[in-house]
Amino acid sequence: MEELLYGLLLVSDNAVAVTIARHVAGSEKTFADLMNQWVAEHGLHDTHFSNPHGLDETMHFSSAYDLAIIARHVVRNRILTSIVATKEEWVASRMLENTNELLGTYAGANGVKTGTTDVAGQCLVASARRGGEGWAVAVVLGSQDRYADARALLDYYFAGYYQTSLGLEPSPLARIRVEGEEWHPLAVRDDAQVLLTRWQAGYLRSFLWIDTANLTPGLGEAVGRISYDLFGHTVAELPVYIGGY
Repeated sequence: MEELLYGLLLVSDNAVAVTIARHVAGSEKTFADLMNQWVAEHGLHDTHFSNPHGLDETMHFSSAYDLAIIARHVVRNRILTSIVATKEEWVASRMLENTNELLGTYAGANGVKTGTTDVAGQCLVASARRGGEGWAVAVVLGSQDRYADARALLDYYFAGYYQTSLGLEPSPLARIRVEGEEWHPLAVRDDAQVLLTRWQAGYLRSFLWIDTANLTPGLGEAVGRISYDLFGHTVAELPVYIGGY
């Protein structure tokens, strides 16, 4: 299966797509039904699949937004992430070269997938990552030069945006004393991020609330919350716990 995935994702082998579909679901139609079930479960309203390979059919379509959401799930999978970032790979005594020309030519490029048909034109779901920040995904459909368009979109993102991690920095205010015990630091366990334009970074404010009447150390329950505010609007809210429990 892993070798088949290399054939599918590096060189868009349609026969591989059919082979995977028949193996997983028994038939191409049943596999397409599974794809549409996944789409519905994830709330994507502008996508419908009629086949597993993407060749033109009347009821086979998607949108840039939906493809970006699908790509986000791809890059969360360790195996798929490795495959789509591979420039070339020997598979079954055959050298496969990734059709994504951004790999090795655009700083941080690491995926995801090209696509071309007579009706859809040049399409590309491009991803890149720089400086340990989250993945940036750009979707180009019906393009005359998909690589130039993807570069322009990714350049725009990296020049003007960044993802900042949300947490609770250690300070005398970010601690609490439980009756009969010493002071304990407060902590945020969730791995959360927020997308900001670079000029907004200095305006993000945090507000901490602690429920002193309901402190339950050792039970793993939240003892309060921290909210992150930007110009009067809450952009995120996370539970706060007592560190060390």
